[in-house]
Amino acid sequence: MRSLGVDLGGKRTGLAISDPTGTIAFPLDTIVCQDRQVLLEKIARIAIQYQVKYVVVGVPYSMDGRVGEQAQKAQNFAEKLSLRTEAEVKMWDEHLSTVVAEQLLTEAGVKDDNKKQKLDAAAAAGILQGFLDSLQP
Repeated sequence: MRSLGVDLGGKRTGLAISDPTGTIAFPLDTIVCQDRQVLLEKIARIAIQYQVKYVVVGVPYSMDGRVGEQAQKAQNFAEKLSLRTEAEVKMWDEHLSTVVAEQLLTEAGVKDDNKKQKLDAAAAAGILQGFLDSLQP
């Protein structure tokens, strides 16, 4: 059972995909797109392409759990996405996912010029891995 992770951004949206067993998340791609309708369609097509069971959208709740403006945007996006795909759309707390992804890329020796391109997909992989881990007994 594959799952797709989404790290929604204003300009760039990172995507990650799980292995077929739904155990490990891998960075997939970064989509540069500000048109939300186009982005919804692209993600829906990718969900079909990989035959995913879940699409996991990261929601940046504040440190105290409040739903701020960006979290509300992510929730709205997840709701709209659920209308465009047969996959089950889940929301997952993503606060600090980008910070962790940036640290991992730095530790892996990824240079600054390549880091921006890989950061959003790596953050999506972190979001998706958290979700996948929660499914394990």
